[in-house]
Amino acid sequence: MMVAKDVRSFLTALSTDGIVSTAEVPKTADRNPTRMFYLWYVDVERGVLHVLYKTLYNISARRQAEREDPMVVAVLEKRERSDVKEDEGLLSVMEKDTIRLWEDTEERLGVLEGRIQECVFIVRELGKVGGISDE
Repeated sequence: MMVAKDVRSFLTALSTDGIVSTAEVPKTADRNPTRMFYLWYVDVERGVLHVLYKTLYNISARRQAEREDPMVVAVLEKRERSDVKEDEGLLSVMEKDTIRLWEDTEERLGVLEGRIQECVFIVRELGKVGGISDE
C-alpha cells in the first residue's frame, strides 16, 4: 500500500499523460464536488492510441530536424543545381555520403511511420470488433 499523498501525485501524473481517467460518482443529487466519489480507471485503447500518436509526432519532429541539419541543407541545395544534376561527379565523397545517410534516415523514418500508422489502424478500427458481443 502507498501513502495517499504519494498516490495522488502519481495518479495526477498518469492522468496528465492520458493513461488514467476519472469517473465521478455523486453521493447526493446536488453533485457537489465535495460529496463525490472519484473512481480512477484505465482506458487501454485510449492509452495505447495516446502513445502511438505521441510516437508519430516524435517521428515527424525527428524528420524535420534531419531536414534542417545545415550540412544536409547545403548538400541538397548543391545537388539541385543544374550543373550538378548533369554531372554527379561534382559532388565530393563526403557530400555523397551525407546524401546517402540522409536518404537512408528518411527511408527508415518513413518505414517506422508506416508501421506506427498500421498500429493505429489496428487499435482504432479492429479493436472495436473484439468489443462487440454476439447477440
